[in-house]
Amino acid sequence: MNVPVDPCGRPDVFDLDLTTTSWKRLRKWLALKCDSEDDGKDVDISFLLQHFGSLPRTMLTLYKAISGGIDWDNAVLVLSSVGGWMEYIFSAYVFFTVFCCLNIVTGIFVDNAKALKVADEEAMHHEAMKERQKWITEVAELFSKISVEKDAKLTKDDFVYHVTNSDRINTCFYHLGINTETTNTDELWELFDIDDSGCIDQDEFAIGIKQFHGVARSIDLFKLRKEVREILKQLNKIMAEGRRALVTGWSQGPHSEHLLVGSDAMSAAYLAQLGIPFGGTPVVLRPPEESLQEAKAAAAPTSPSGKEGPPDGRNFLEKWIEADLAPQGRCHKQKVLTRFPPEPNGYLHIGHAKSIMINFGLAHKYGGECNLRFDDTNPDTEETEYVEAIQEDVAWVCQALEMEKVKKGGKPWKNEPVYASDYFQQMYDFAIDLIKHGKAYVDSQTPEEVQKNRGGGANNLPGVDSAYRNRSVEENLKLFREMQEGKHAEGSMLLRAKIDMKHPNMNMRDPPMYRIRFSHHHRSGDQWKVYPIYDFAHGNEDAIEGVTHSICTLEFENHRALYDWFLDNCTIVPSRPYQKEFARLEVQGAVTSKRKLLRLVKEGHVTGWDDPRLLTIRGIRRRGVRPQGIKRMADGVGVSDRNSTTPFEFVEECWREDLEPISKRRLAVLDPLEVEIIDYEKEELIEGITDLPEQSASSQPSCARTLSFSKKIFIEQSDYQENPPEGYFRLGAIGSEVKLRHSYVIKLVEVVKDSSGRVVKLKCSHDSSTRDVMPADRKPKVIHWVNAKDCLDAEVRLINPLFLPMPDPVPEGKDFLSYINPEAMVRCKAKVEKALSNCVLEDRFQFERLGYFAPDYDCFTEPKKLSFNRVVPLKESADKKKIEGKGTASRKEEQQKQMAEKERLMKIPPQEFFKSERGDEFSAYDAEGVPTHDKEGNPLPKSSIKKLAKDLEKQKKLHESWKASK
Repeated sequence: MNVPVDPCGRPDVFDLDLTTTSWKRLRKWLALKCDSEDDGKDVDISFLLQHFGSLPRTMLTLYKAISGGIDWDNAVLVLSSVGGWMEYIFSAYVFFTVFCCLNIVTGIFVDNAKALKVADEEAMHHEAMKERQKWITEVAELFSKISVEKDAKLTKDDFVYHVTNSDRINTCFYHLGINTETTNTDELWELFDIDDSGCIDQDEFAIGIKQFHGVARSIDLFKLRKEVREILKQLNKIMAEGRRALVTGWSQGPHSEHLLVGSDAMSAAYLAQLGIPFGGTPVVLRPPEESLQEAKAAAAPTSPSGKEGPPDGRNFLEKWIEADLAPQGRCHKQKVLTRFPPEPNGYLHIGHAKSIMINFGLAHKYGGECNLRFDDTNPDTEETEYVEAIQEDVAWVCQALEMEKVKKGGKPWKNEPVYASDYFQQMYDFAIDLIKHGKAYVDSQTPEEVQKNRGGGANNLPGVDSAYRNRSVEENLKLFREMQEGKHAEGSMLLRAKIDMKHPNMNMRDPPMYRIRFSHHHRSGDQWKVYPIYDFAHGNEDAIEGVTHSICTLEFENHRALYDWFLDNCTIVPSRPYQKEFARLEVQGAVTSKRKLLRLVKEGHVTGWDDPRLLTIRGIRRRGVRPQGIKRMADGVGVSDRNSTTPFEFVEECWREDLEPISKRRLAVLDPLEVEIIDYEKEELIEGITDLPEQSASSQPSCARTLSFSKKIFIEQSDYQENPPEGYFRLGAIGSEVKLRHSYVIKLVEVVKDSSGRVVKLKCSHDSSTRDVMPADRKPKVIHWVNAKDCLDAEVRLINPLFLPMPDPVPEGKDFLSYINPEAMVRCKAKVEKALSNCVLEDRFQFERLGYFAPDYDCFTEPKKLSFNRVVPLKESADKKKIEGKGTASRKEEQQKQMAEKERLMKIPPQEFFKSERGDEFSAYDAEGVPTHDKEGNPLPKSSIKKLAKDLEKQKKLHESWKASK
């Protein structure tokens, strides 16, 4: 490669110290016009593209300090984010050095010089990054202060105490995505690096936080930080000696080069050893003045509706879209188009609900549209049943978005649903185009050979080129057409992309594009014998539909480089979509695996996909959750670019908040106990009882009902205790009193038992002066009741978590079905007030003192059966063990289980402990049996290995105690 000489002949450019040079000074040096007094804003950069072509970037997060002292505040870097905490990446430093060493003005790298588009990502993430750093700084300073007060001897016990008792520290961790109540304090303690003076190293803490969230657990950032500093020293030394340091990316383009620092070559393999994967979209470097101006312009843009957008409070996806819609933005004057792309191989679950809200919600907010697209690329698992169910579920969830066309009876998606199968011919043509340009080949290896030759493992070994990789274009075209004609057996051939079998990102190692399938497709029938792999179809479908903002969950983050490669290397794609990833909804204790859900249904552990115990959308809909409750939950969880688990209590609270203001109050007794009022002989009506507490019967007569009252009523069994504990204020001892809701105070006179000693009836007296008032001289507890004379029989189903707490991983010899909660559905033979006989499916009720309930489908199908599902309990009812479904096992039984589990673990030799108990998580171990690499073959972080070593030490002691007892 020819390196352009300094057109201005300035020798001092080679004396730059990157750790002290200001950005403004650099910009003057970088001006390419000798006679120009400006700062280089208008310099033509076409020569840059001529020399460099394509410069892809790394996909590794590095924090501010890792840059080795470059003033990032003065040198604003505008980067395309690759997820989570990807604020600063190694290649940003690399390209920054390119600018300094070669006198190149700030510009834009675009693959193959196709276009000059600016993706001002840093401006969009600027506020979010500052917010994160604020909480990192605060929690580090809080513990530094505590440590200094203890003479720089902060102990783990001190740490645990403050984490447990300090609201402020808990708040800091919460904003960093850590729930201190559910997180192992050992893991939190490992995040801190305390120096001799007792202060916390904030940079190390920031790196630790990132690895804690698992965004880069396969990368040892602590080691990498040291390596990057060494690279920086080397570059400064080279420049100080007056030599140019050529630094380029490692590329697949026509101008591919290895990374060079001076005369020392740093190959991709070396970088891979450091944990730096290469690939992705180009980096954009912008001057801070321009970045800040555009950030201000995009901060409060005018929405399509004409209203000013909020100055803050937007999530990163909203900032991305608003920046794209702003003047000079990528999608200026275009209509936003998103998509929700489920695979029709199962029913949607609660996690999909968040994705529906995001994709349809963002399109609605910005005046755009959203496609409902079925990714039906696998004919073996897809059924029309799922297609129809998904459409119904999406339409139901989107009711909460208040879309005008939905209010008018329309569907929330654009036009009709679309299918990947609609594009089979176009994608087939895309594959032909890649073959013709030498970018794809037919591989005749066996599936076992393909897998073996991919490489990877503990040391991320490079892959091995297929013996068929260099087939001619003509032969590849012939074989691919024969695959489609059905002339080759299933599994005998694959069409693969020709990328790089040594690429650190496994997704880029000649990934498969098409496989042979002779299965019948639910839409295209038997027309196709080859079907596209999902990774090939994903980005192409977006391109065909003209999707402007492709929004995925984080598990697709590492696949984005591959999607981009397909789009950038096919010459006939009609548009260029761009993708971002967000953290999907993970609810504590929820089982959302399609495989597991299918087992639950097919093996009869639940009644069907709409069983109210399931967290499928069908299940929670039958349970009685409203779309508005799902939206409240999604809004409460928020849109984040880092994974976390949402406590189920939070989900319940969101549903409860949605139901509270709209649920009609009704009386129901779930576990009836008869009460006879011995001094009451008449019957009367209690009128003017309103549906909601704030309503007035006089001004809203349609919202009022009448209760009847007679000599015989039913109350809850739990409202009487023969031997009440201290603090029990309901019926117990003879003479104890309670106030009946909307009625009289009654006093216990006699307890009636059957021959077995079971209480079957209470006899009480009543205070006739207390029907509408509380007695002035005492305040008895208020309880609910129903009139025995006209109440109705009903089945009330108390829905509790389907699974008991489940260890991860599940111990050997068990599977997830072993943890089904026997009280996931408690069926009560209830007595309810007669007004409930007229309920409709849309009704929601608060059974007073019991929780929020919804009519089940059984109320409206033949034969009709009055039945109600509990959507969510009241907070107050948590003390009712059976009603809350806490499990029926006694404390003694639980202790026996724990002892049996302990005895089982004692017999496992330490060297085999992790292999037998958690073998599916790891792929390599040291001599002691401590895991060193995860299941994908990536090295574990030092902090994780340290924690695992402690766990192994505990196992050693346990095993030794067992051997000593033999």
